[in-house]
Formats: sequence, structure tokens, C-alpha cells
Amino acid sequence: MEQDQRFSNWQTKLDSTLSVLVRDVSDLKTQWKGIQKSNFEIEKSMDYINCAYEEIKFKISCLENEKKEFEERIVNLERQLQDVNLQSRLSTMELRNVPTKLHEKPEDLKRLVFDIGKVLNLNITNADIRDIYRIPGKSTGSKPIVAEFVSVSTRNQLLSAARQYNKSKPIAEKLNTETLGISGAKEAIYIDEHLSPMLRKLMYETLLMAKAHNYSCWHANGKILVRIHPDGKPIQIKSQECVTFLVKKTGNCY
Repeated sequence: MEQDQRFSNWQTKLDSTLSVLVRDVSDLKTQWKGIQKSNFEIEKSMDYINCAYEEIKFKISCLENEKKEFEERIVNLERQLQDVNLQSRLSTMELRNVPTKLHEKPEDLKRLVFDIGKVLNLNITNADIRDIYRIPGKSTGSKPIVAEFVSVSTRNQLLSAARQYNKSKPIAEKLNTETLGISGAKEAIYIDEHLSPMLRKLMYETLLMAKAHNYSCWHANGKILVRIHPDGKPIQIKSQECVTFLVKKTGNCY
């Protein structure tokens, strides 16, 4: 009897233990299913993230290509605008450092150009000048005078004659207010092409670069030119990229 009772107790304990094991295994299965589900959700999320990442990479690539195209278009438009400005300014000339006359009128400015023509042995008449004016601005000094001629050849003749005149004279006798009979302190008068603001800025930057590298730099007919070697061919500077090219001496200059 006692042996049967012990066996019955052992059987009860075994059943209880098995019941606990079955329950634990069931819980593990449930947990495993939860882990599998979580892994599946994570994989789905990773797939979504990867797809989103690839899409973002594609959009960034498209934006970079568009940016490059826009930059090229802007450069082309700037060059076209520069060409238009050049064509419109081929017949214009700029006079600098001319004192402003009280109650000054366009006729006074025209008379100044006529007097310059006489000094340079050129017969400039009223019919040769389409328009003449001082450039507006906040400068406290005498503002530059812009003279627009009817023909490009007349302007070129005057510029060429002024350069030859100054070249043949010592510094003190170059074209000045005294030469033109303008009262007041003797001041040098400068005659040059009338560059657009964009070309003026580019010319300034090119001059700084040329001075730093001992290059020759000048502008003629609206073109900025640089000569690296005394016997070398002039290089036209059309943009800031050209200035950078000459500094680095690599790449191409268009």
C-alpha cells in the first residue's frame, strides 16, 4: 500500500512537472511567434527604409543634374547678355575725371567732346553724337561721362587717337583739364571704352590676377585680354572661370 501511495505521489509530481513544461514550451512557442512577427515587421521596415533611401538618392541625383543644367544655362545667359551689352556699347566711350560744371547741360558735354576732337586733330560734330550724359550715382567726385556715337568707327578713331596722343606725351602733358581749357586745378582726363558693370568687375579681378603673376592685361572692343608670355597669343577672359584657370594653369578656358 505504502509503495502504491509513493508511486501515486511520484506520478502526481511528474504530471505536474510535465504540465509546467508543456505550459513553458507553449509560452516559448508564443514568444517565438512574436519574435518571428517582430522580425518580419523589422524586415518590412528595413525594406521600406531601403526603398525610401534609394528614392532619396535618385531624387538627389536628379536635383544635382538639374542644378548643373541650371548653372550651365545661367553661364550661357550671362554670356549672351554680355554679348548683347558688348554690341550695344561698341559705339560708346567713357570720359573720367572731368569736373562737373554748374548747371551742366548735354550741350556742355558735347562741347567737351568737340574740344577733345580738336586736340586730337579729329573733326567731331554734333551729327556724330547720338547721346551724351553723366552716369548717375552717389559718388561725391565727378561722375563719368558716357558719349554714344552714331558710328562705331568714329568712336574707335577717337579712342585710338587719344591713346596715341597720351603715348607720345610725357606724364605731365597727357590729356588733362588744362589741355581742354577747363578752369581749376590741373587734372588728368581718362578716355576709355564704356564697359558694362559685369565686365568692369571681371576686368578688376583680372587685373589683380595679372598683377600678381606679372601678366599683361588690357581690354579692347569690349574684350578682356591677357598675355602670359611677351610673345604669346592673347587669351580672352570671358568669365571668372577663365581667371581661375589662369591662376591654376589647368583645365580649359572658354
